[in-house]
Amino acid sequence: MFEVDSRDAEFKDRELGPALYKEWRLTAPFAGTGIFKAGNGGYQRITLILQGRGRGCTEASHFTHWTISVHGPLGNYLFYGELEKQ
Repeated sequence: MFEVDSRDAEFKDRELGPALYKEWRLTAPFAGTGIFKAGNGGYQRITLILQGRGRGCTEASHFTHWTISVHGPLGNYLFYGELEKQ
């Protein structure tokens, strides 16, 4: 979990404190199927990164974007997008 005060004036609120840039990173061994099967094995890893802005207390609504990173000796690639609000 990463939280950074980027000091952006656009996101400043003096009464509640700064809006933080936030990241949650979850990493696990990679296990792909179909076209991703060739990336299995070795020290290949997959990381899900949830990104957003908000105050010190974490809420699901603070996260607006995601990135999936597959990385290791068999190759590196990224997928990214925006989270859909329900």
